[in-house]
Amino acid sequence: MEQLYLKILNYNFYYCSTISHKNYNMHIGEINVMQAIVELELRIGTLERGLDFISKNNPKLVQPSQAQIERFREETIAQLQKVYPSLGIHSK
Repeated sequence: MEQLYLKILNYNFYYCSTISHKNYNMHIGEINVMQAIVELELRIGTLERGLDFISKNNPKLVQPSQAQIERFREETIAQLQKVYPSLGIHSK
């Protein structure tokens, strides 16, 4: 069972792969693509809800502006381009 520990703004997030779903298998090499997508959706959704909770319960907390969020996206795209150069990843 995979476990992930994140510490964000002094809050601890524990993620543990505990979901199950119909056994649809689509493998690329050793990667089960369907399982990877579901796991990533779970992790992202959990993180989004955790951050929403933190921001709602800490009104004095400085939140990123829309320009900063766009910069985060561009930095992430650049990182993905380095990791997966053959995919041709770019902004829409």
